[in-house]
Parts: sequence; C-alpha cells; structure tokens
Amino acid sequence: MPALQQGDMIQVFGWVMLNKLDEGRYRVKRVGAIHGQLTYTFARPKGRIGIITHYASNVDPWLRDTADPDLNKIVKVNQARTTWKQRSMRPSSS
Repeated sequence: MPALQQGDMIQVFGWVMLNKLDEGRYRVKRVGAIHGQLTYTFARPKGRIGIITHYASNVDPWLRDTADPDLNKIVKVNQARTTWKQRSMRPSSS
C-alpha cells in the first residue's frame, strides 16, 4: 500500500532532492505506475494539471512526522476525503 493516496495534501519543508518540488503545499493528483514502479503525480492544491511525477521509492524516504526536527522533509498535511462514489463502491458489511 502506498504511503500517499490520491487527494492527499503534502507540505514540503526545506530542500528535498526532488525536481520541481519546492517549498510549499501540493496535492497528490494521481497514484499510478510506470514500468511496474509506483508513482505519484503532484499538483498545486487547487490546480487541475499535474506538475511533476516521481517514483514513490524516491518520495517515501522524505515523508516525516510533523515533530521531526529535520528541516528538509515532506509532511502529510491531511488525508484524502472519500467521495460518495468511493463509499458506494465499498462492500457492505451485512
């Protein structure tokens, strides 16, 4: 299971060694795969167009807790909200 889900909001602090991910907030636009490797596509919080796609294996090591004293990190700000369509697709527990 990937560390980030589609719709998750992240905040980048300091300088992380990922192209086009400067300090600021981003939304995970899409979780996909390229050549069998898991990828994340990032967009600005209210943007519709993906800015950059990175392999999950490159992003996940930068994910840290908010309390981590490291100045260069990526923090998950909030979870993705489930839509009514995603909730209706869940199997019923009856």
